[in-house]
Amino acid sequence: MYAAELPVRHVILYKHGIGYFERSGRLAPGESARLDFKASDMNDVLKSLTLTQKGGGAITGLRYDASEPLARKLDEFPFHIGERQPLSAVIDQLKGARVELRFGEEKVAGTIVGARTVAAREREPEREQVNLMLDTGELRVFDLATASGVRFPDPGLRKQFQDYLQALLSARSKEKRSIYIDSSGTRARDITAGYMVPMPVWKSSYRLIFDASSQPMIEGWAIVDNTTGEDWSNVRMSLVSGRPV
Repeated sequence: MYAAELPVRHVILYKHGIGYFERSGRLAPGESARLDFKASDMNDVLKSLTLTQKGGGAITGLRYDASEPLARKLDEFPFHIGERQPLSAVIDQLKGARVELRFGEEKVAGTIVGARTVAAREREPEREQVNLMLDTGELRVFDLATASGVRFPDPGLRKQFQDYLQALLSARSKEKRSIYIDSSGTRARDITAGYMVPMPVWKSSYRLIFDASSQPMIEGWAIVDNTTGEDWSNVRMSLVSGRPV
């Protein structure tokens, strides 16, 4: 599922292995934002996450990838997509739903009655067919192989497909979890998300530089480990020696 990403704008690293991160960006009307984390950091993120927004609309909710088994997640959907499953088998599970088929420049819309795979016969290859009831009440059979596109006009059903595919994608990366920030409204808004996660301790290093032409100079360096997997570009950074409150 597409969602906007909020880039890191501000990082505060503490001497005791904790980091505060602030992400911000602009969301289009009704757009959601996605924050990606290590699975091991999710508990800390959920406990410390704060959100602020400026502009139209409102934040309507937060969703996050739970650690429940994939099979249990997929059981919540009204359809199942198996390995190497033909399109007709997926469509057949959606009897009663509206569907649009495109054949070149022509578009056909109707209600799904059923779909099946017709076994190959002599001189005839295997075919996938869908039975539709058109708006006129006529029942017709269409070959899916000749259709250039299949579309479900119901936005709720389209979202279920997106969520189903997102669940499959997330399951491939067991170390990654995502939080989705949902919003509403007809105007764009600026949103900021802040949270704390464990980070490597930053280290300080000092050098005494002698130059014959000037006074000795002490140079201080901070050694920071970026383990987030994301480049810190145009980021404001603060290094704190005390503990976070």
